[in-house]
Amino acid sequence: MDKEAIRRQVWTRLKAIPAEERLQKTAAVHQALFTSSFWNISHTVAVTVSTPREIDTIHIIKQAWKENKCVVVPKCFPDTRTMRFFVLEQFDQLEVVYSGLKEPKVNETEEYPIEHIDLLIVPGVAFTKAGERLGVGGGYYDRLLAAHSEMTTIALCLQEQLFTSLPMEPHDQFVQHVLSD
Repeated sequence: MDKEAIRRQVWTRLKAIPAEERLQKTAAVHQALFTSSFWNISHTVAVTVSTPREIDTIHIIKQAWKENKCVVVPKCFPDTRTMRFFVLEQFDQLEVVYSGLKEPKVNETEEYPIEHIDLLIVPGVAFTKAGERLGVGGGYYDRLLAAHSEMTTIALCLQEQLFTSLPMEPHDQFVQHVLSD
């Protein structure tokens, strides 16, 4: 199966989950994250602001703030096809950009050095337990991970997003840990 077919299959699977069941599954993923050693030792957590079809990260951001962790969120720069991270201290520092994504307002947030991130929560569409990852297709995280392999990386997903293998290309990057419900 090619990458686009897998993406379509995952979106169909996720849409089929009843709302209450999805809340329970997401809570299980959150619990697994919050009790993990890599969460507990991290001081700075990098995470995207989730879209409705992804694992909810708003709860993760709030929990990180509650634990006095520094939260940094990515801003994509399409002209250079790169991402930079900015400290998020409150949700009104976000703006809606292309495709309905929420990113930091760069004039209201402080840029954070990528090399100081302790834990990078990597979004994606599909994963394997071995850390293979299929993203949405922009390649932003693959380029970031290739350049910064020293970070601890984790992906969060539901069982419906797990596969035994994925079509991987030479530029595709693995994540170190995959947590699911």
